[in-house]
Amino acid sequence: MSQASNGKPIASTARPASTDARARPSADLAPDDSATRDLALLLERLPEDYSEVSYRGRRYAMTRRTFNRGRSLKVFARELGGNDVVSLNGYLTARGWQLKPCEMSEHKVLDFLVHCKTG
Repeated sequence: MSQASNGKPIASTARPASTDARARPSADLAPDDSATRDLALLLERLPEDYSEVSYRGRRYAMTRRTFNRGRSLKVFARELGGNDVVSLNGYLTARGWQLKPCEMSEHKVLDFLVHCKTG
């Protein structure tokens, strides 16, 4: 099960197979209440607007935009000097944050959220 930096599992609503060899989550993902809270923490730690982050030894230009009084967000990251991208929308529902990856696996998005480093 993928884990946040505090060692708790990360929420996921699906388990699609990753076809990108660079995105390698450590294990299966499964939803639970603590995982939903951890997902919220992962999303909250991403800075608003433009920033540069490190992910698996590569630099990414990342933009996070928050909408609807904090109830939805969009994250887009492009590898600097490379071809990789990570894109997701997030929606805060009564059950917690729900991720909607954009044209990529949820595994890849969760792996990015867990392993990207700001600053």
